[in-house]
Amino acid sequence: MSNRIELPTNLDASLALKFIPIIELQENFSNFEEWEHSIRFYLRYHNLLGFVEEEYNLGYDDDSDSNYDETLHRRLLVYSLIWKSAVAHPRVSPPSKDLTNELYKNRDHEPKKLWNILHTHYQSIRNPTPQALSKTGKSARS
Repeated sequence: MSNRIELPTNLDASLALKFIPIIELQENFSNFEEWEHSIRFYLRYHNLLGFVEEEYNLGYDDDSDSNYDETLHRRLLVYSLIWKSAVAHPRVSPPSKDLTNELYKNRDHEPKKLWNILHTHYQSIRNPTPQALSKTGKSARS
């Protein structure tokens, strides 16, 4: 018996997106790593990962309006994908007020800023500061 996965000879590369679908981020961020993995996979597949990982040229240096428009549309696609999977789906209760304020301050709809806000919030949940603990009534040992 072989441990090898047999792939069809006429493999459709878009099947990759069916094998690793985008999942919705849970309200309590309990599935953050899985969510991040699915988003990164999707963005990498579509060559969009640079919009959240590195600085990118918005096309301002190029005189071509079509180049600027294409980059803008790709950037907004990345933003909307992250927003839809992490923020916009129905929830039992709304996210924290601080998180909501940060999310809506991103008026330029920068995907990297949204990405960083969500990562920062996740880190604050995993490693809460003493000030955050005192707001919840918990101690660092609980």
